[in-house]
Amino acid sequence: MPDKATMQQLAMNDNMASATLFDRSIEAFTKVVVGFDKITGRPRKSGGLFGHVKAYFGMVETQGRGTLHLHLLAWVYGAPRSTSEFEDRLQADLNYEAMVLKYSEGIVSNSLPIDLLQTPCKACEHVDTKYEALDPPLSAFEKPRRSEGVLPREPIMAKCGHCNTMVSSQHLVRQALLHSRPKVWPVELPKLSQSAIDKYLDEEAAFLKSTAGKKYDPERAHDHMRSSFQAYLEGTVHMESNVDYQELLAGARANLEESNTASNTYVAPDKDPFCLDPIYRELSSMPFGPNETRLPDETVLFVIATLASVLQVHWWSHCASCFKQSRNTRAAQMCRYLFPRARVEVGRIGTSAILLVRKLGEEYINGYSDVILRAFKCNHDIQIMIGGAEMAERIYYACKYTTKDQQKVECRTALALAAFDTRIQRELSTAEGGMALSDEVKCRRRLASHMFNMTRKQEVAGPLCALYLLRESCAYTSHFYKKMSIRHVLKFLHQHSDTPFQLEVATNIKGITRPQLGECDASHIESSNDESESDSSDLESDDEEDASPISGPMHPEQSSVFVPVGPAEDYINRPDAMCKDISWFEFTSKFFRANRADGTSTDKLFMERHSLHKSKCIGVHRLARIPVLTGGVRVPFFGDCLKPGERDFHAQVALVLFKPFRVLSDLCPDGSTWHEAWESFQPTMSTRSAEVYHFMQDYHVGRKKAAKTRTSREEEQNIQIENDDGRTEPDDFDDIDFENALLVASRHPETSHLDCDDARDTTSELYQAVSSSEMSNQVKFPTTTPIEADIAALVGGQSLDEASATASSSY
Repeated sequence: MPDKATMQQLAMNDNMASATLFDRSIEAFTKVVVGFDKITGRPRKSGGLFGHVKAYFGMVETQGRGTLHLHLLAWVYGAPRSTSEFEDRLQADLNYEAMVLKYSEGIVSNSLPIDLLQTPCKACEHVDTKYEALDPPLSAFEKPRRSEGVLPREPIMAKCGHCNTMVSSQHLVRQALLHSRPKVWPVELPKLSQSAIDKYLDEEAAFLKSTAGKKYDPERAHDHMRSSFQAYLEGTVHMESNVDYQELLAGARANLEESNTASNTYVAPDKDPFCLDPIYRELSSMPFGPNETRLPDETVLFVIATLASVLQVHWWSHCASCFKQSRNTRAAQMCRYLFPRARVEVGRIGTSAILLVRKLGEEYINGYSDVILRAFKCNHDIQIMIGGAEMAERIYYACKYTTKDQQKVECRTALALAAFDTRIQRELSTAEGGMALSDEVKCRRRLASHMFNMTRKQEVAGPLCALYLLRESCAYTSHFYKKMSIRHVLKFLHQHSDTPFQLEVATNIKGITRPQLGECDASHIESSNDESESDSSDLESDDEEDASPISGPMHPEQSSVFVPVGPAEDYINRPDAMCKDISWFEFTSKFFRANRADGTSTDKLFMERHSLHKSKCIGVHRLARIPVLTGGVRVPFFGDCLKPGERDFHAQVALVLFKPFRVLSDLCPDGSTWHEAWESFQPTMSTRSAEVYHFMQDYHVGRKKAAKTRTSREEEQNIQIENDDGRTEPDDFDDIDFENALLVASRHPETSHLDCDDARDTTSELYQAVSSSEMSNQVKFPTTTPIEADIAALVGGQSLDEASATASSSY
């Protein structure tokens, strides 16, 4: 088997193959592990690893080595949706904290599944194992350095209670892995009966049929499955000669025993003997399918521990991204991820995170899910974000980090000055070393340094470019979004001369027919108007009249006629029959501008004063959209609106979003101020509008708590405030937290399944890797309030179609 570096190089040599594999892995992850059905816009009936997920949003980034990874936020049904709701639940139910901890422990673990403290000491081999925990030295948080030419060693974290031998946490992990290794590898598997083989083949056939659709060929699929899977299911081992492998295994074990000292000297991770162990390399490259359920329990625990000890460990010598100015640390000389982590004997909800059990020897283990680890064999970081006063700061940072500008261009002057200063320092160091550089060399290197610093911030790695070409986006989302420009609408209502208009086609052109239902995606056919969307694929299936060719006289020589369309003109001229008493926010979520047909119902026609009355009508989204406020305007925090002008601005923004209107006087009657109009309207708001407004205000509450917490910490630690954009280099995993969401930084599995033309794609492998009984309703977030009707129906056993008929679309 090639070494890890060779396999990484092979992956990076084919950017499209890497991007394709990554895309398949993430699509499988969102469909099966997250358990969300994008077609229905709802979670799958059985849920996923985290319970029933309401929505998710993720952005892809590249690490310094060019590999892809994803930052994913997932909102879970039943979780508190605001800071006040969490506090109310905590006070109302004394068992709520225990329920949240139980939910968290069912998903995330900071521990290896093998007992590190029951392994005999290597020095004394005493049967009655006893280790005493030591406080981690300050040097454990710092970058290790050579001392008089001597390589640094792993930090001492424990000592044997019998012989007083000082050992590192890494030694405890290595010792436990060695003692839990199977005597024979590959492990002998019991033979499957023919009925069991037929069961697996039937499940695979059902999966292939669901993904292939009309292209499904039963005969071809049957031959494919028989040739690809039957030998594997019957228990064929991976190694051609088990005898040869046993000889290799014996030599590998001897090498590992020799390299397992009480505190190893520094070695690069890719040179560590345990990372090069043949068994680990075998596990990391083989798909774990149905055979996993046939392995002995102790072997399964060893597999999880082996994968976690390599993929989920923060390396004790840290890396470059650990040492940057951060709000978590006093200086850039300390690991900003705070590894080694503090030990936790009893789990609890802290002020800034849920603290799960972490015992001696597990200080460097990053929280992981054994299901994800076994299925994807990649590094990942799961944070269940719900907690105390400091949680708001982490929520805000997590959202900002995940949605930050992927390619922000820094100040060119600052970059030029930084490059010049770095170059001068290097020239001085060279001169001190006795080497003189000519003026020509200095000029050439200064120019090269300047150009490198100007361009490196804008470079895009090959796999990310390939991903853009493959799916036209680096975002993975459960819902579609629509823009709302409050500033433009206010200008339009006030009839400002600088109101922006969009030119739209007013005449239907012959030969342009609307695509049939399901043929296209909304994100590809939006009109130029941010407030409208020509999306025939989102028309309800019972709107058959809208699926007919567009109306109007069809002449080949007919030319296009363009007319200006104002902001929110669709909403202002909406038909009374369908959406008279509905706010602009709700209208944007549910409706869009569709092409008008000959048989279009009059209930769907715009008012005659609409610029496009003769060619357009109202269409209904099959799945509700998420309105997004643009232009830097959001509803201000009412508590900060002390002056009359500030209160009026708050009222204008809130009324435009949530109060039905057609003209300006509908929002603010003559003789009233904006604030008076808002106070009069607020008690009559619809339940949905009131809920959205509350969340918008809670955003400011979270920011204020974040600012207060950050200020007090900075005063205590006397450190400089980090730049507001919160940018960090995308290297290694970032220890980010989130409130009622799960942040999964799912890394690209660099060496797992490089061949994207393999008969089974990643989705198929995942279905086989995780049994249905293991994924089905494994966890459910504890709640003391009723869950939304659609999810309650799903949990109660209704089908998705039945639930859709009894509940409106959630947005």
